[in-house]
Amino acid sequence: MRYFISLIILAVLTVVHAKESYPELFAKQGTPLYKAMISFSNIEEVPTLKTVIDDYVSEAKETKELGFKADKFKEKKDVNIYFKSLRALQNRHDKLIGLSTRILYEAIKSDDYKEFKNMISLGISYYEKKPKMRENILKYYKKNRKIFKINSLEKILRDDRSIVKHYDETEYVFSEDFQAQEPYRADKKIILLSMNGCGWCDKVKALLDSNAKQYQELNIENFEGARLYRKYNGSGVPITIVGDKVIRGYNPVKILKEIQ
Repeated sequence: MRYFISLIILAVLTVVHAKESYPELFAKQGTPLYKAMISFSNIEEVPTLKTVIDDYVSEAKETKELGFKADKFKEKKDVNIYFKSLRALQNRHDKLIGLSTRILYEAIKSDDYKEFKNMISLGISYYEKKPKMRENILKYYKKNRKIFKINSLEKILRDDRSIVKHYDETEYVFSEDFQAQEPYRADKKIILLSMNGCGWCDKVKALLDSNAKQYQELNIENFEGARLYRKYNGSGVPITIVGDKVIRGYNPVKILKEIQ
């Protein structure tokens, strides 16, 4: 009897392990796409998403099988087919995330908390990459969390409170002291909001450097930069803040006017 039970446990573990295994080839790109199937399955039935999700899951399963085949035989032809399938799956994934984002925005706009909670089940990590989106989600959730609490958002609120407490001094430097600067003074504080790979941000930095101006560069993917990006309703970078003036994009005429 004990032997029989052990066989059952072994069989169950084998099935679970098989379900959680993914192709090793292009794992960095492929594994997140396969794991996304679980996130999408957490979404309750939404008419506008059902067909799209079904198509994604079907394509993801087929692509994963191609990946296992490429892993096993290491044939160049199989590897190329798998790589092309992964790229197609990535495009389908991105379109699905875009569609779910629009539905989430509509849920907030129409004050549909049930739909909001349903879309958040997709995974907050998909929305956190956009600072403005993150701000809208948390703002709406704070007003409605008494109805039903969402664990992932509760964790973010706890982390945010911890971060704000840790950066109390930073908060002062970037707000009260910064805003208290008198306009058109030579010592006006200059902050550049940027992000990695931004060519226009590099042009702003070159402009400031050529005029021997000290400035503080903040990446909007980090806490301080993201906070100011939300504060000034950013929709792109670069954003140059000179005293109380906010200059969006690469505008050398305005920047030179404010820094001189």
